[in-house]
Amino acid sequence: SIISDDGYYKIHKASKKNTTEKFAIKIFDFNNIISEYRNENYEEPKQKDMDAFVQGLIEQSRILSILNQNNINTVQLYECFLTKDEFAMVMELCDTDLKILFCNLPVFSLEQVYKTLTQLNNTFRIMAKNNIIHGDLKLDNILVKYKNADKNSFTLKLTDYGVSNKYIL
Repeated sequence: SIISDDGYYKIHKASKKNTTEKFAIKIFDFNNIISEYRNENYEEPKQKDMDAFVQGLIEQSRILSILNQNNINTVQLYECFLTKDEFAMVMELCDTDLKILFCNLPVFSLEQVYKTLTQLNNTFRIMAKNNIIHGDLKLDNILVKYKNADKNSFTLKLTDYGVSNKYIL
C-alpha cells in the first residue's frame, strides 16, 4: 500500500514474505520525474539532468550507508535497486513523523524535549564527523518509531538525505 506520494517518488509499505517484518520502499519512477519536470519547466529534461538526478540518488544512498553504521537515529537503508525506469530504496518502516507526534501529544514534557534533542544530536555528531550536511531538516524528515507500541517511548530517525552534501574543510 502507498503511504506517501509527492510526485517524484512514492513510498510503499511492504512486508517480507512469511514474516511479520515490515519495510518502507521508496520508489523514484523516472517517467513520473520526467513528467513533473516537464510540468514545472515546460520543456523536456536533458539527459545530463536525468543523469545528475540518478547520481544524486546514488549519493543519497551512499550517505545513508555511512550514517547507518552504529546509529539508531537514522532511518536504516537495507538495499537499493536501479533499473532503466526506477530507483528503489528498501528502508526501515517508522510509525509517524515528529510533526504528527507534536500535534497528537497534549503536552511535550521537558524530559521528552531532552530525549528528542539528545537523539537528534547523536545523528548530528555522526554527520559532522563524516562532513555531511542534511540540507532539508524539518519536522517531516524526523521520523518516529515507537518502542513496543508504547507511544511515550520512541526512537527518532532522521530521513530524506536527498539534498545532503559532503563538504570539505
